[in-house]
Amino acid sequence: MSTTDAFPPPVNPNDLGRGPMVMGLTWALTGLALVTTLLRLYVRKQIAPKLGADDWLMLVAITFQLVAQIFISISFKYGMGKHIWDLDMPDGAVNMTMWEWFSVPPGLVSGIFGRISICFLLIRLFGVHRWFRYYAILLTACGVTLNIAIIVCLYASRQPIQALWDPSIPNPKRWDPNIVRDLMYAGQSLYTLADFTFVIFPIFFVWRLNMSLNRRLGLIVLIALSFITGGISIMKGVLALDEQSGPDGPYAAVLSLLSATLEQACVILLGNIVPLRALLKLDIPKKLSTFFNSLTTLLGQKMQADSNPSTLGGASGYHNGAYRDIEMDGHGLGNKASAVWHEVDDYNLYSSGQVKRTDTFAISYADAGSSNRP
Repeated sequence: MSTTDAFPPPVNPNDLGRGPMVMGLTWALTGLALVTTLLRLYVRKQIAPKLGADDWLMLVAITFQLVAQIFISISFKYGMGKHIWDLDMPDGAVNMTMWEWFSVPPGLVSGIFGRISICFLLIRLFGVHRWFRYYAILLTACGVTLNIAIIVCLYASRQPIQALWDPSIPNPKRWDPNIVRDLMYAGQSLYTLADFTFVIFPIFFVWRLNMSLNRRLGLIVLIALSFITGGISIMKGVLALDEQSGPDGPYAAVLSLLSATLEQACVILLGNIVPLRALLKLDIPKKLSTFFNSLTTLLGQKMQADSNPSTLGGASGYHNGAYRDIEMDGHGLGNKASAVWHEVDDYNLYSSGQVKRTDTFAISYADAGSSNRP
């Protein structure tokens, strides 16, 4: 009797279970993450002379995310998302689980590079606060270190490695499952802490800027979208508690796979949102420009800045021009005044008796015959 004959045939092989839902949601968010990453690179090339380190890191992140998504798609071909009694046993179940395991390393690496990219961006924007710079570096470094350890321990926890997805291998060597579980909980907890604090602190910084209320609220809305990643991170941890419980383990575990993939895609997608505000600065086609202007209006981000110098965190010497860095012009938010005065001079042009339009600052008026700025 063959090994296949020892298993009953699938009860309902045409029932795809949760597979279509997983494929639809993960490909949709991964596709959006890819589009926003490409737009981010396009914007950077249009505004800055070269790509920044955070841009390259995000490009690496989306590349690994696509690799993980492809492996998940292959797993779906073998029955990912089905009930255990609807799987083709044992070959279909083994192949399905194998490709799920193959998707784990690129998925975790995608999250690592995405979060490092976000850390670089936050330091570039808010690095004037030394304590926040050190906090962001330390928290990101700890999270990255733990997740690298998780990848190593996951694949070392059973020997031979094929025993991870093939239960028919006799007498494999197994680690204490609590080791990997505790590492995963610690790594996920650090990521969740980062997801929330990397939103709360920047919101506090932005709120203290002396700029128009509409613009501050618009920026806060964009930054606050990253709370979504924190929520998914919490959901991922909760689902991991019961992913293998009950007689239908693979069907339950697919929710953990779904939450992990969505988290990775959201890290990339939401990490690109703030830099993409620079699209409003570009000379793009009329219809696309109208769309983004409408979106800006909905978010309350009218392109009207105060004509008076603003301060960051109550410190003097920081100007509205510095905030153009959030739109990827290459200057750090909070840089010394000398780093941004040339932008003010470039955009505020004065001549007698004329009204001057600017792209960043408020409209200004100069009296006839006056050589002094208002």
